[in-house]
Amino acid sequence: MAEETNPDQSSESTEPQDADAAADATPESSAPAAPVKEEEATIAHAITGESKLPNSILEITLEIPREEWDKRIEKLLKEWQHDTTLEGFRKGKAPMRLIQRRFTKEVKDGVIEAAVPKIIEDFSTEKKLTIFGSPAVKEIKDEAGQPVVLVIDLEIKPEIDPKEYAGQDIEVPAYQVTEEMIQNRLERIRTQNSTWEGVAGEFSGDMAVVLDYKIVDQRGQTVDQQTNKLFEDPRRSLPPALPKAIEGMKAGDTLDLRIPNPNKPGEALHCVGELKAVKEKKLPAVDDELAKDLDFASLDAMRESLRAEEQVFVDQINADESFDILINKILEANPFDVPTGLVRKVEYDMLDADINYMHRTGFAPPRVAGHTKEQYRGLIGENADKRVKMVILLDAIAKKEDIQVNDDDINAALEVRAKEQGRKAVAIRASLERKKELGHFAENVRMNKIRTFLLAKTNIRYVERKTETTDAVTPEKDEPSPTA
Repeated sequence: MAEETNPDQSSESTEPQDADAAADATPESSAPAAPVKEEEATIAHAITGESKLPNSILEITLEIPREEWDKRIEKLLKEWQHDTTLEGFRKGKAPMRLIQRRFTKEVKDGVIEAAVPKIIEDFSTEKKLTIFGSPAVKEIKDEAGQPVVLVIDLEIKPEIDPKEYAGQDIEVPAYQVTEEMIQNRLERIRTQNSTWEGVAGEFSGDMAVVLDYKIVDQRGQTVDQQTNKLFEDPRRSLPPALPKAIEGMKAGDTLDLRIPNPNKPGEALHCVGELKAVKEKKLPAVDDELAKDLDFASLDAMRESLRAEEQVFVDQINADESFDILINKILEANPFDVPTGLVRKVEYDMLDADINYMHRTGFAPPRVAGHTKEQYRGLIGENADKRVKMVILLDAIAKKEDIQVNDDDINAALEVRAKEQGRKAVAIRASLERKKELGHFAENVRMNKIRTFLLAKTNIRYVERKTETTDAVTPEKDEPSPTA
């Protein structure tokens, strides 16, 4: 807290007549900021109790000898006295008894905050525990002449001995490659290989235009200027007011109009220009010629290639569905609690991911679509709980089966990503190392290795997926363009 000064304190102060009133006064006092401390040795203590509570909470009770506690309290009080300003006293000159009265709770909290993390660190190392979040001191017993007792809750990683994860029989409603999926791919190829051809008619609808224009402000300074530029979507890409102005115009027509200045309300801009051309999109026919432009021997060969790509995509979806069903069965066979705080952290991460998705795409995330606000929050909670349990369960299976990741596994995964991104594996590794993300990448490789192991140990029976309409989702991917 910022230090406050008293105008009358030009010389060394003495204790005011009413010291108790000074101790209780709050407006003109300043508590010190938390001092930067050197690391101290672990405070003397004894763990006197351990109790397992629901939601993977371990409650521990510890005692700190009175002498040790008082010594730490006295040391911290002196630090606070040195850095504290109270009304009527210069900084560091307030009597100790006033500091004790005013800041007893804060000083106790300071001793606990300094002592507990080191105690818990040593405890978790000795017990080989994984602790999530920060220790929660929920009870303090501080009676004169007695050891100080702290009751602390720890969110710990549950230790489980997984069972019934191999040899499971599951039935999976399978997606199939459909003719509709192939046709959708072909239509996207047509669109991506379309051309714009000039027409003699008026501009309207989904046409494109080629424009020359110049926009100047009231001082004659150029605000925007384009020459012989193709606007494939004029309504979105042209400055406001221009799309409406060119409606019904033909090639060769000129522009001369006033348009609002979007940056200065009430001020007009002057726009002059010429509509050079009106163009319509021409889609190529889906035939052998288009296929050959894309380096296929024939249309049939291109269709077979698309079908093979869709099959890879559908196989991945079916594997995801299989793994989801399998995980649900394994979780049912291995019930356990997980820390509430960790689940909430994952909930927050999922909410944040959905918000970023909406900002990036402008669309509602899949988890949001078709749900009320309450349903969405409930779904987020269920998904977060399941995700936490899944990761803990998979980790336990990996330890039991001694599934580890080596350099060959990481390099193979880097090669896959390199092929997908059109980059070199060594460049991807360097980027991950620079961002300190290689460890996270390796953990994902390990999880995929566990997943592959489990699916290989599962008896999967694919059955027909009963839907009213085709529900296989076609992936978004860039289609090839004709070679030069």
